[in-house]
Amino acid sequence: MDAAVDWPNAWEGGRVVGHAAVRDYWSRQFAAISSTVEPELFTEEPDGAVTVDVHQVVHDARTGELLSDARVRHRYRFAGDLVTRMDVLEPDVESPPRDEVLGEVPSKEEVIAEQPSVDEILGGEG
Repeated sequence: MDAAVDWPNAWEGGRVVGHAAVRDYWSRQFAAISSTVEPELFTEEPDGAVTVDVHQVVHDARTGELLSDARVRHRYRFAGDLVTRMDVLEPDVESPPRDEVLGEVPSKEEVIAEQPSVDEILGGEG
């Protein structure tokens, strides 16, 4: 992530900017909710952004109560290899079913195993 990354605070509302603000937001969010986000479709936009259609399931971290089970879109903007901005968009109702687009999809365990740690994402700052 870029040092001045602009990230949505989709959980509480608003936006956060910079590594420290993103780390603080994620710490609060992950203490309260537990989410699984499975990518279903990646689209490179004409301006170089990447839009990811995801299936997102959110539970209360303390009780396990299901809070949300929805499809949403995440759009990432870059400067070189670094994410400069992420936005949460409404799902595209025109998107075809994921199996028609992706064919064989990795298991949730494979996707989770490949996810970098927060320190890796933020470049070891902390």
